[in-house]
Amino acid sequence: MSSTALPKISQLVLSMFLAFLVGSVSAAEPVLMRSSLAKSGPVWVGQRVTIKVELLTTTFFAGAPVFQLPAIPQALLMQIEDHPVLGTEQVDDTTYNVQQHELALFMLRPGGYTVPPFTVRFASAPRYGEPPVEHRLTTPAIQVEARMPPGAEHLPSLISTRELHVTQTWQPQPTQARLGDAFTRTITLMAPDVPGMVFPPLPLAKVDGLAVYPKPPVVQDQVERGTFTGQRTQTVTYVCEHPGLVTLPALIIPWWDVEHQKLQQVTLPALTLQVVAPSRGWPWWTVAAGLVLAACVLVAKSRTVVMLENARSWRGVPLVSVRSQAKSISPSSVAASGAIIIVPPVNLLLLKLRKRQGRRSNSLSPATRTGNGRRFSCASPRKIDAQYPICPELLNRRCRRILTSAENPTLSRLM
Repeated sequence: MSSTALPKISQLVLSMFLAFLVGSVSAAEPVLMRSSLAKSGPVWVGQRVTIKVELLTTTFFAGAPVFQLPAIPQALLMQIEDHPVLGTEQVDDTTYNVQQHELALFMLRPGGYTVPPFTVRFASAPRYGEPPVEHRLTTPAIQVEARMPPGAEHLPSLISTRELHVTQTWQPQPTQARLGDAFTRTITLMAPDVPGMVFPPLPLAKVDGLAVYPKPPVVQDQVERGTFTGQRTQTVTYVCEHPGLVTLPALIIPWWDVEHQKLQQVTLPALTLQVVAPSRGWPWWTVAAGLVLAACVLVAKSRTVVMLENARSWRGVPLVSVRSQAKSISPSSVAASGAIIIVPPVNLLLLKLRKRQGRRSNSLSPATRTGNGRRFSCASPRKIDAQYPICPELLNRRCRRILTSAENPTLSRLM
């Protein structure tokens, strides 16, 4: 072999080696995704099953990923953790930045379940210094089996958790009840690692004599210091429809203790109410209103009599005639229904009549008012209208006839 051929062979080998290195580097995927169950094997009904989803990129992540979770019959798949676990990993001599997300799966009935493939969208830069691009990766299908705990095979559903807290409040307190009374019952369930949507509905039994009006449940889940807690509040209103003895049965809420592997239950005690019918007598406020109205009538009557006496004394009319007129215009008694027949203000009419008579008087001497000491005099003599004579007796008869017709007074005669 000539000396000139050796340099050519060495250059060829070197170029092939470089091409191999470049091919191995370019063969590394810029992004990867892995999904798996945190714990393999069957689980209990209502127990949380954790599905881990890991996202890998050779550069950096841009923004939060989006999980397009599918709907699974008789199960609930949801994302609980908002902040993923960050880290790095070496894969085939390639360093990846890793985001680990956790999904929670809850199965409400026993049997086998299949989590169908779903898409995850996230963005990362293909190379450092370049703008990020969006990636769409799909997870493989996952098989899970749920079983009913021993002793709970007859239950339609179950809560599986470490602990369960149940509280109950009444508004108002059901100490005594009358026909038509309403009582509101509020039951709140709280459990860790279980969302409120997974709690089974409470068995609200129908009771003879009570109408049951449940409201839609309110779910309030919260995450505090990495601990997920589910809460479900159920409100029910009971209305007493029939008198007699009414008993609300005890409410039993079963649940499975995953820590001690034991079937537990929470019992809300039964409640007995004696519903009485309301009395047939008038309510106290009706009697009080009647007494107040009667007092008002008496006060108005006394004030009318005094003002009529004062009006007649100014014209020199005997007081006995005024009192007879007051008797004739006494207001009607209060009806049983509470209505009152209002009497026209005759005293105001008499006062206006007195003023007109004083202005039309033909007496030259000043008229003296004996009430409060005020004096007034007629400016000039005028002729008295024949409709209003000076004679007190005629005026008395004319006013008496008008006053006694309180049912249909003719105010235009005295205005």
